[in-house]
Amino acid sequence: MSSFTNFIFRRTPEGDAMIVDPAPTPATAVATPVAEATAVPTNGMVSLEGSQQRVAAEAGTETKCVVGAKVRAEELDETENESTRKPLDLVVVLDTSGSMSGSKLRMCQETCAFLLSELRAEDRFAVVEYNTVVRTRLPLSHADDAFKQAARSTIDDMRATGSTNLSGGLFQGLSLVMREDERKRSPVPAPVEEDDDMVVFSNVSNVANVANVSNPSRAQKKARKARSWFARNSNGADEKEHAAKPAAAYDGGADRVRSVLLLTDGQANNGITDPQQLSRACSSMIDGTSISLFTFGYGEDHNADLLRSLAESGRGNYYFVANNDEVADAFADCLGGLLTVVAQNVTLRIAPQAPYTVSRVVSRRKVREASGEQSTGVTCELGDLYAGESLDFLVELTVPARDAPVDSEPLAALSLDFVNIRARDASLERLDEALTIARPAELSAEQSAYECVDLEAQLLREETVAAMEEATRLADAHDLAAARQELERVRQQTTVMSAKLCEAGAAQEQIDLICHLQNDVATLSEGVASESVYHKGGRLRAKNMQMNHMQQRGWSPASEMEEEVQTYSKAGKSRMKAKSKAWFSSA
Repeated sequence: MSSFTNFIFRRTPEGDAMIVDPAPTPATAVATPVAEATAVPTNGMVSLEGSQQRVAAEAGTETKCVVGAKVRAEELDETENESTRKPLDLVVVLDTSGSMSGSKLRMCQETCAFLLSELRAEDRFAVVEYNTVVRTRLPLSHADDAFKQAARSTIDDMRATGSTNLSGGLFQGLSLVMREDERKRSPVPAPVEEDDDMVVFSNVSNVANVANVSNPSRAQKKARKARSWFARNSNGADEKEHAAKPAAAYDGGADRVRSVLLLTDGQANNGITDPQQLSRACSSMIDGTSISLFTFGYGEDHNADLLRSLAESGRGNYYFVANNDEVADAFADCLGGLLTVVAQNVTLRIAPQAPYTVSRVVSRRKVREASGEQSTGVTCELGDLYAGESLDFLVELTVPARDAPVDSEPLAALSLDFVNIRARDASLERLDEALTIARPAELSAEQSAYECVDLEAQLLREETVAAMEEATRLADAHDLAAARQELERVRQQTTVMSAKLCEAGAAQEQIDLICHLQNDVATLSEGVASESVYHKGGRLRAKNMQMNHMQQRGWSPASEMEEEVQTYSKAGKSRMKAKSKAWFSSA
């Protein structure tokens, strides 16, 4: 559930977005898609598959059982994708501080031009630049031929100067896609008149705590006016009507795909600079919308922890871009995904059936429910789903002893709710899957020998992410030898798993996954060879790879990974990267 708090953001003459004061929060709560969805048939483009670590457990013994849910999206060829995709709102938020001068900025300008060239007239595009100040260089506009021509000139005119007001750039970029989005979601009209230097946001509940107020007297007058307006105009009838509809109806996500791409090569040193405050502010702004946020860290001096946290809040991904050669591929990988979105507001739930309970969440994805509610299940919000990709979510259940054997009983119920944006009339759909388990007095030979190789591969993926995180922690503490040992431990596990999958005749996608893990573990091992290597890029690459495998999405440079084992780079992304290479070779 999410409530709506209106915050007034004032733009300074230079273009900064500044939070000045909150308006009161109406008592309205918006129903989530999970609560409102009904079980309707899907068109087959999205599927839900359940798996379990064991199909039977002896009745008299307590044990554990990992349960997995795999969400798959059907692959689309280029013609089918283009004929059915929804329009895209794309905002590029670009660091133009002094350190971006020269070839860095030129490469980013060319990349913006390439992104623009791939959009259709019904898509919309914007560019926000930030240094000491924030400017909207291109307002969100339809990408027709006339706009593209004018936009190229504007993009080429950007110059690098000043410091890094990352927070101002981010807030401004988000505001461009939130304005229409929030007008659709707001239960009542905006209480503050719009003028040239005013932006009104909704659902930004924590942002006011992390910014200083300039011109407080005028700001407070505006805020008092807003509070008075809400007191007069918020009424139970409006709130009930608003709460009765699914969040997707207000989100605006069913008619357009909305995303913000943030690039920086340095540390936030102007505006809001505290990473935790900035992450909380970002999360508050995006929560309850279908907006996605992708972050790109350029070079060796950016804050990878901040960019990764922002991307997690925005259900996007963090890209480490080591040099000019990687800029275009990273952005092409991102755009290739956004142009193949088949479902939005994807929400997955695993609910154990009594007497079974959740003992722990294996996956490192963020879950909605607190540990105190684990017995009722765990919910994970996956955001957008791209054509051709598979996303997994794993939890471990406690299997208690029981008094008497039983042939079969319910183990867990899996449900998937999503907005099918490829349907003619975008609709909220639900898929359900039920898992059962046998509880014999004694396991048969077949039951004892049971293995789900795909689930085992996904468990190893999660174990590898944990090992990468632990190795990074050890390296940060200057214990590089222990970091290498941790990576060697998980490398040996991937070697054993690779042999097992080949022997079992596993699917190619499972073999490719383990190969991808092996390659990345080897790369990270090289990255902790010495302190200088680690701090020159090894740490940033580790953060990037951790998020790639946690989210099952992302990209590694061609120098580190052959294209055929880029596990998370599906057809749409591969097509876009091929177009990118052709574009830049002819430029």
